[in-house]
Amino acid sequence: MGTGKISFHGRLFSKYSIESNGYCVPIDAVDAQRLRDLNDIIRETLNDRLVLSNPRWHNLTRIEHPKVLDCGPGEGDWGKSLLETYGHCKVTNVDINEDQGHNVIQRQCSGIVKQFEHHQWNMNMPLQLTHSRNSFQPETFDFINSRHLAAGIDAQRWPSFIGDLFSLLKPNGWLQAVEAEYRFLSQGQRPKTSDDEPLQLWQSWYDLVMQQRSKDNRVGSKLRHYMEQTGLEHIETRTVPLRIGNWNSSPSVGAKIQQNVRSAIEALSLYPMTAELPELGQPPMGFEQWEDLIRPAQNELEREDSRLYFFAHCAVGRRPEKTWHTHQF
Repeated sequence: MGTGKISFHGRLFSKYSIESNGYCVPIDAVDAQRLRDLNDIIRETLNDRLVLSNPRWHNLTRIEHPKVLDCGPGEGDWGKSLLETYGHCKVTNVDINEDQGHNVIQRQCSGIVKQFEHHQWNMNMPLQLTHSRNSFQPETFDFINSRHLAAGIDAQRWPSFIGDLFSLLKPNGWLQAVEAEYRFLSQGQRPKTSDDEPLQLWQSWYDLVMQQRSKDNRVGSKLRHYMEQTGLEHIETRTVPLRIGNWNSSPSVGAKIQQNVRSAIEALSLYPMTAELPELGQPPMGFEQWEDLIRPAQNELEREDSRLYFFAHCAVGRRPEKTWHTHQF
């Protein structure tokens, strides 16, 4: 095991993320697969669309060798999928876990096609743009994709994070952001507001511990506001219901969502619920208590009469051709 990782109750985490109260979600092969599957689920639900900007305004096929930035946890699966569809792109992937400093640092990736680069940037810290050959420079990218960062970026950081991405866009470049919101609703026989049901209990605990860690579980619903605040235009948003189980119009997709959520409620909550936060003293709960919380919640996902679902929030906007102000970091 590398020095950059630590083991906690059988799962691997980024040592720096744990020490800095950043992305406290496993970074092992199991969670890499969960994120890969989640990207596939969202893509299928959006009619196989990777790029959500309106083709009337923007089409990557019209740009010669577009530069694309992909920000998020995992192994850069969205960017790799983009290259399979738009082979003329140059994709730069940034993982939230990997750097302690402000600067972006290029890292070599063996076995990846030449058009794909992997960089390091601690997204919880303001981006320091430099003219270094290995660092990001302003107005570099034609398109930026940000997704699955709610568990890692501090609530107060989001406005300036979107501002950093704005600065990296070329004029007329586009930013899209996708965030799942793990708040479970029902269209079935299950009571919608009962606080003593397993999923509701998990959700209440998760909201509490993430608030204690200065994270915003509902940031997806605020993406339009942050984009408007930063100065993006032609903003479009979409709230996509992800229906769990066989009641989904595509039962195969519903089954994938069900399995993915089983993994998510475990991965997202293991460390925040069972690890000590120094300023609070003891952990919110012990490991056995956590197991007693999540197992019934996972089982509840299989209740077909509940017709459960949750939302993925999608937003996309364009940087104006002329910018009359400079974003302040």
